[in-house]
Amino acid sequence: MTTDTTEPTWTTTTVSYDIDTDVVEAAVRNAVAATEPTAVGDYGTAFLVPEGFTLTRLDVRDTSDPLLPHHIEHSQLFVGVESFAAYVNRYRTENTLGYLRDPIGIGPAALTSDQRIGHYVLDDHPTDGRTAFRSHVATLVLRPTAAARRWGKALAADHVDQETLLDLVVDGIAEIATPDGAVLRDLVADLHAIRTTSARSVIRTGGQATVEVADNVTLHAGTGNQVTVPESMTVVFQPYAGVDSHITLPIKIKPRITRDERVHFLLDAPRARRPARRHHPPGASRARRAHRDHPDVGPLNRWGGRSRRTACST
Repeated sequence: MTTDTTEPTWTTTTVSYDIDTDVVEAAVRNAVAATEPTAVGDYGTAFLVPEGFTLTRLDVRDTSDPLLPHHIEHSQLFVGVESFAAYVNRYRTENTLGYLRDPIGIGPAALTSDQRIGHYVLDDHPTDGRTAFRSHVATLVLRPTAAARRWGKALAADHVDQETLLDLVVDGIAEIATPDGAVLRDLVADLHAIRTTSARSVIRTGGQATVEVADNVTLHAGTGNQVTVPESMTVVFQPYAGVDSHITLPIKIKPRITRDERVHFLLDAPRARRPARRHHPPGASRARRAHRDHPDVGPLNRWGGRSRRTACST
């Protein structure tokens, strides 16, 4: 048996390409020139346009321009009805749809956190069976004010202690319509006086409640061990930023004595906890009025659900 030890022979083929370096250099120069605008004094900027090319300016406001992208991908949040309506009316088409959120069951939470109360899909599906991108959306957000968050937090709590009620009255005194300022000042002074002593009982009479404590303390009317607490108070405040409306909220005050002989208070606002079939957040009614008062774009006649209308206007 023999073995062939002959080495393989390799052939190298060289291929040459003729490159016109002048053309490449010219293309690079043109590309750089086209992407670098040159300032021209106070008159704006100038572009060097290579031979055989044209400079085209696209007007983003002209949606019929065939050179523009055929749909917009954008989501925008608004905290004011006016700005929301202006944006929707600028971009609305025959396929624009508005959706409103039904506020049933929100309760005090509507006063403590942002509420996306409604949104418009500006490029919603048309009625002829074609589909749309549904990528251009404007959303109206009701953003609670500081006053709304203050009262909403207290109403959402199971109860508040003496210190919390004291702070609530002091910080929100400008929002309390009833009882009057003199009664509130006396209440603040008395709550401050009994904050460190033990409570014994709560006696309810017509229109008010009396808290009896263990020790005599210095109250606004002299030394004693009984503090009178109003049965209710009424607060008035602007609930949402960007919505020029106010809410009037009656609040019942119910003193309770805890196991450790401290006084806690249950704050109850029936209007805030009632299912909102007949009472909607002020921002909602404001938005509905915006639709109703401008028939050129068609009103949304019901709260919640879907409407084949176009946009709100102010």
